Amino acid sequence: MQRTVDVKTLVKAVSSIPHIGAILAVTITIGVGIYEEVKNLEPRFAAEKKLGKEAEYIIRSIARHSQNLTASDPEHLQRLEEHIQELKDVAEKIRIHILETACTRKRHIRKFGPALSNVYDCVIETSTAFTLQSQLHDAKTKLLEEFQWIRMMEGSSATPAPPPYGPISKEGGSRERVTTMSGPVRWVDEKEITANPGLLEMMVPVCRPEDSEDGTSCYIARVSYFGGRRKHATVSRPTIFTDPAYAIEPGKYKPDYGAVFGHRREALRTIDRDIEVLIAEPGSVRWVSVNGRFTEDKSNQIGAVKGCCENDGTELVIARGWAREHMKFFTEKTIQPGKAGPKLECAYVIAGREEKKVKNYEVLVHANRFLDADGTSEEWMMMLYSWNRRFIEYLALEAAGNRAIYDYSYKEAFCSSSFAFALKAVSSIPHIGAILAVTITIGVGIYEEVKNLEPRFAAEKKLGKEAEYIIRSIARHSQNLTASDPEHLQRLEEHIQELKDVAEKIRIHILETACTRKRHIRKFGPALSNVYDCVIETSTAFTLQSQLHDAKTKLLEEFQWIRMMEGSSATPAPPPYGPISKEGEPRERVTTMSGPVRWVDEKEITANPGLLEMMVPVCRPEDSEDGTSCYIARVSYFGGRRKHATVSRPTIFTDPAYAIEPGKYKPDYGAVFGHRREALRTIDRDIEVLIAEPGSVRWVSVNGRFTEDKSNQIGAVKGCCENDGTELVIARGWAREHMKFFTEKTIQPGKAGPKLECAYVIAGREEKKVKNYEVLVHANRFLDADGTSEEWMMMKNV
Repeated sequence: MQRTVDVKTLVKAVSSIPHIGAILAVTITIGVGIYEEVKNLEPRFAAEKKLGKEAEYIIRSIARHSQNLTASDPEHLQRLEEHIQELKDVAEKIRIHILETACTRKRHIRKFGPALSNVYDCVIETSTAFTLQSQLHDAKTKLLEEFQWIRMMEGSSATPAPPPYGPISKEGGSRERVTTMSGPVRWVDEKEITANPGLLEMMVPVCRPEDSEDGTSCYIARVSYFGGRRKHATVSRPTIFTDPAYAIEPGKYKPDYGAVFGHRREALRTIDRDIEVLIAEPGSVRWVSVNGRFTEDKSNQIGAVKGCCENDGTELVIARGWAREHMKFFTEKTIQPGKAGPKLECAYVIAGREEKKVKNYEVLVHANRFLDADGTSEEWMMMLYSWNRRFIEYLALEAAGNRAIYDYSYKEAFCSSSFAFALKAVSSIPHIGAILAVTITIGVGIYEEVKNLEPRFAAEKKLGKEAEYIIRSIARHSQNLTASDPEHLQRLEEHIQELKDVAEKIRIHILETACTRKRHIRKFGPALSNVYDCVIETSTAFTLQSQLHDAKTKLLEEFQWIRMMEGSSATPAPPPYGPISKEGEPRERVTTMSGPVRWVDEKEITANPGLLEMMVPVCRPEDSEDGTSCYIARVSYFGGRRKHATVSRPTIFTDPAYAIEPGKYKPDYGAVFGHRREALRTIDRDIEVLIAEPGSVRWVSVNGRFTEDKSNQIGAVKGCCENDGTELVIARGWAREHMKFFTEKTIQPGKAGPKLECAYVIAGREEKKVKNYEVLVHANRFLDADGTSEEWMMMKNV
């Protein structure tokens, strides 16, 4: 056990194991990191015990000092007693938590053993301890502020602050506060910069001027801050950055404006010009990308610039991120400075009058340290492999000295079904065995996931082939587009171009993915490359697949719309855009009909899917309220009640006591119709849908009241009426829902008739009056209802 083994050599040896080697090397590294974390748990548990002792001491001290509280103002005395009671309650919670944690830990040790028990406590219990510690710190800070405020207002006659309420760090002792820095990076007073203009060039800018919110340069500064109040102007200057009761907050600085810093989710501006500015020699600092919580270990590893802290001594680092001001949705994000630290789940940057949370941000570091904080630089990887040399050496010597154990524990176990025996053998390794068994189990799960990735990659390749086929098919069919209406032809070309763009994106994505995968295989090996592609690339492929499906759907709907309006003279839909059933076979088309336009029961459409293509749409999908197709339907309605379910079905559309109202229909939603200025939805699915052969119906513009004579002259589609027999025709018009002033109008279906002064269309939950509307008519009749067509003029002359 006196030999030393290079870590890279060990990882290379483990990686040579067939099938599972690469993943096993990763899981061993993870296990070593967990073991190192477990070793560091003891100081945490010691600090937790110290926290319990501190809570007990506070309880005793409160009992001793609360009898001698003095203040001339009764209100001050009352607030002091409230804060003391709050602190006492938190201390009691901590005392109870320590007792419960001790009992829980004993149970975990009996159940899992000491190593896994420590891991469990690290994950579960530490969060509660940190929460209680934060509550204790807040209560102590409030009480300290109240003591100092009373002493400032009443002088030395007030009660002095007792000892236990001073700032205590996580480890139980006062942290050393960084007040001065020497060398290429240091903090200087604003007055010194004013006296020495040469320092202006050395101030550290937050970003380029074009990336700031107002196009000017701003710089890094720090400000001392005490609780909810800035430090009083009468206090002597040297104590501001040395007094442990004061937080030192990073902020942004402009020479002609002062400094702005963040505190408790607010952006505050200094007014007493008590500021220190960060200066640095050229090339001595830089920004490093970070994600999530910024811990103290990471701060030391990447060499973050120090000099800021909270009032309990917890270190804060200088961060920056992209953010915009509150409620300014249409402005671009700009780079804003802020702070990050162990107590913050991410960075908080200054945006307008508040602090914004930013998960992906950058931290200011010394330029001569590691390259990045996510483990990609060489120095960082060397530090990662240097964890826990004792365990690595033990495992390497065991593998080199006894090949049989090595082969049995890993190679034979993972190549055969004796996985349980392998875990048992690994668990017997001293110190780290239990945790390593857990990480190996995780590794095997990753390996199984990797094996299942091949079908996903095959599906991605199939998506690429589909995109290439669509591009070729578009090139073949786009030369023969025909439509009598130029607007139809233009819209068809736009949809085809949109589909072509999405297919081209997919083709480029497939090429980029292939190149990226080759680089990952060279860098990490095939197994880890697959894991990377699973996490990163698959989401992009799914997004592009959804875009391709939407573009194909829009183009198919446009083809169907043009064929419905223009008949068989329009361009038929090419193969890749035709309607395909779920099973992949073309749907059966309806060949026999009793007439070109007729009403059919919804159940008949469900039984014969070929009728779906013949349903009459209200408008194009993009002109509807939700971007989907809706169709013409009719519903029988009696007074204020739908017809009762016990009435036999044939009488619903023949009983003269029932109105037959036109409405809009969606197969997955049902029908909505209008009655007495309300929009009602059917619940018993008693619906008939209008179907028509392509080119047999069209819409005609109408204005005002629609009379029976006009209905007969232009050949309106019939089938709806009021309960007194008055005919209703199918209409559509532009309308928006009630009170939605800032939304665009959409085309809505409705009704018109002799008793109505205009058309009433369905908009939201009510019917809207529309004076200018369109009526559905048979296409073989006259073209318009206002006498402008040639046939209509000939009839008038006769």
